[in-house]
Amino acid sequence: MTLTISDLFTPAESGVNQAQNPPADTWLGKELAVAKTVELPITAWLPGGNARSILAITAVGMAQSDVMVSAFAQAGFLQWAATGTVIYVNPDGTTVTNPVTPDPSDAAANPTGALGWLDALGQQLYDVTRIAQTYAAGVLYLVNTSAGSIGPVDPGQFHVAATTAARPTYSNTTTLTLTPSTARDVTAGSVSGATVTLTLSSVAGLSAGSILFVGKLSPKALTGTDNYFATLLTVNGGTKQVTFTNGAASGTLSGTVTNGAYLPVSTTFQADFAGTT
Repeated sequence: MTLTISDLFTPAESGVNQAQNPPADTWLGKELAVAKTVELPITAWLPGGNARSILAITAVGMAQSDVMVSAFAQAGFLQWAATGTVIYVNPDGTTVTNPVTPDPSDAAANPTGALGWLDALGQQLYDVTRIAQTYAAGVLYLVNTSAGSIGPVDPGQFHVAATTAARPTYSNTTTLTLTPSTARDVTAGSVSGATVTLTLSSVAGLSAGSILFVGKLSPKALTGTDNYFATLLTVNGGTKQVTFTNGAASGTLSGTVTNGAYLPVSTTFQADFAGTT
């Protein structure tokens, strides 16, 4: 006997949803054909009766086994393990389509992200392990310039969006409470080339590599630093001066900007969706 790809990959229907006259290629139809061959009185077996009910139960069981066999058969071939589907008909007559290997990155098709037949085939034959997509994460610096606290906000409830074209969104990974950020007055400022020098009312808690949020300084003539997160290059405790690089800045600060700089809070955010986007 020769089996075709279709024979291996296409499950036979149970036929119980057509119990009055099940097609010959369904499991119930085949059972009745065998019963007729061995001269059992199938014409006396009515749907719902004991004999037909027993055959219907076994037909459903064999149809379900056929679904598994279809997945097993397709799983042995790379193309079908990756993109193949198993199409079958439920006892109620509804058609169901399941992928041979549900995509671990598709939460709708594979809520648990479990690996499947494609992964088993890849590891066994090609010694290749799927690189699962993950959630991009990193440190985000936040500033609360108001007089009151914000939060606590439960994990995953504080969302931010990137400014890139795709605008991926991220959310907090831990409970987040933003107390009012520590403010510093900016008493002087100048720009030399791409280096900005600011004199602060205090440099306590700052060192080279610290992040400083510079507020709106442009009314005082130092432009290009408004709402800017600066990575400090140097911190001088004696002169209370800090420096950072900003090629867009220009001018000289005239006068004092009250609360012109703030110490931000750093916290870890994670992308709301897994993958490279």
